[in-house]
Amino acid sequence: MLKSEIVRLLQTFHDQPQTLLLPEIPEDSFEKKLYSTYLAYLPPEKIAFPLKM
Repeated sequence: MLKSEIVRLLQTFHDQPQTLLLPEIPEDSFEKKLYSTYLAYLPPEKIAFPLKM
């Protein structure tokens, strides 16, 4: 996986509370491991967010 692809994925994870979109994350994939690591380093107040209805 290229560095630019990793950066794009991390940006997608970061933007998810605003866009409500996540890339496809196959089981046992690098993307799933990266997303798990991303969530592990988020401050608790950023894990849950209000939904705009």
